[in-house]
Parts: sequence; C-alpha cells; structure tokens
Amino acid sequence: VISCTASSATLSGTSSTPNVSYAWSGAGVVSGGNSPTASVNIVGTYTLLVTDLQNGCTAADVVDVTPNINTPNIDGGPDQLLTCSITSVNLTATSTTSNVSYEWSDGALSASTTVTSPNSYTVTVTNLSNGCKAVDQVIVTQDITPPSVNATVSGKLTCLISSVSLNASSGVSGATYEWS
Repeated sequence: VISCTASSATLSGTSSTPNVSYAWSGAGVVSGGNSPTASVNIVGTYTLLVTDLQNGCTAADVVDVTPNINTPNIDGGPDQLLTCSITSVNLTATSTTSNVSYEWSDGALSASTTVTSPNSYTVTVTNLSNGCKAVDQVIVTQDITPPSVNATVSGKLTCLISSVSLNASSGVSGATYEWS
C-alpha cells in the first residue's frame, strides 16, 4: 500500500524450489528487481517471475499495490469576533473522517482551542491510518473601538430650577446607556 506517509512499498516473493532466479516487473520497481524482495513507488500491478535455474521452467505470480491516500475532511468552524465584552472565543474543528488527530497553529492538540487575540488560526487534521493531512483556517477579528457618546444638559440648576434633563446620543445603532 502506498500512502501519504509511505511513498514506496516492499514486495516479497518466495519459492520452495532451490536454485531459482527472481525477476519483478511493473512500472514502479525502483530496487530489488532481481531479488525476492523489491521496492516499488507507483500504484499498480507487479509480476514476479521465478525461474528454476536447473531446468528453465518458470512460474509467475502477481500482486497489486493499492493507494491509501484519502485525505480527511476538515471544518475549522466559522470566523469569530472578539469585542469589549467577548474577550475569548472557542474555536472547534470537526471532521467526519474517523481516526484523526487535530493540531491548531496555537499549539493545541485537540479539536477545540480557546483564543484571546485576533489572528488567522489554522487547524491541521491528520488521518492516522494513512498520514494524509488537510488544513482549514479560522479568522478571528477584533472590534474594541468604544462607541462615540455625547452627553448634554438642558440647563443649569439654580435656586429656582431644581431639575434639569440629561440627554445622551451615540453614533452607534443600538447603543445602550447607563447613567451614574
């Protein structure tokens, strides 16, 4: 099997007949073509031809080298926003591929990590059965600009004027006010 971490495969053949020669054939034989054990680096069908050196008779067998290069799927989750009131966010990655590991760019080695600063965070998921990897990115931005506020008073307190109105306005839609 050739996988994301194993770029070659070792093929082994045997014969119960003594004094034989071996010859592997196929598109990706890179070493050991005339020995019982050969190394190959291409997916495909390989043939082992064994020749009896005493009588010249031959026998052949075939082996298929298959790929295992399925990359895992990954979803790092939605982009996140830090604000004055939300000072940390939890980033959670998911994969429907079984037997995977996670690694975040902040060093976390689990599906989730909590971050407190804006940045571009990447998560790498590794398929533990074949070493194939996939990467996703989550962008964490920050909006900590305080809203503009303008407070005014309707007049001055005097001996005759015992109350005044205080008014506030902001350029931020949906702003709330708290007087103290």
